[in-house]
Amino acid sequence: MAEKATAQLNERRLFAPFDPFYEKRHIALHGIKVPMRWVENVLCAPPLGEAHRQWHTRMSWTELTKADFDLLSATIASTLRELEPIIDFFFSQVAQLAPSRLGLAPVQWSEQPAQRPAEQVLEIPLAGTQSYDPYLTSGTMPSHPEPGGPD
Repeated sequence: MAEKATAQLNERRLFAPFDPFYEKRHIALHGIKVPMRWVENVLCAPPLGEAHRQWHTRMSWTELTKADFDLLSATIASTLRELEPIIDFFFSQVAQLAPSRLGLAPVQWSEQPAQRPAEQVLEIPLAGTQSYDPYLTSGTMPSHPEPGGPD
């Protein structure tokens, strides 16, 4: 989404800070299956990237040692912390550029909501069994036989 927005605004520089995250995403989605292991009931995986001891598409599982695995929850938490200021900056820049580049204007809401004419209000019948009268045409609740009683 961010890449498409930057292309539409003709500001591809705004997507550059996302590139390292996109590369890691590409490794996880399109590369060799990322090895994972359980350590004391906690899921672990190696860090993704091209640096030494990081999992990448040209690496074999046998090249990793137990020390190369990190807690997956810690990796996700640090990734989100790194992404937050990048996303904040991205949205602040898009909010400044979009109105002039895309011809956007703030929505002007009226003080009072418009009333809908009565003919536009439709009664929607409820689904039910054949014995159910959704409109209660008789004006009273239908009676149902007691279980085990006469029909």
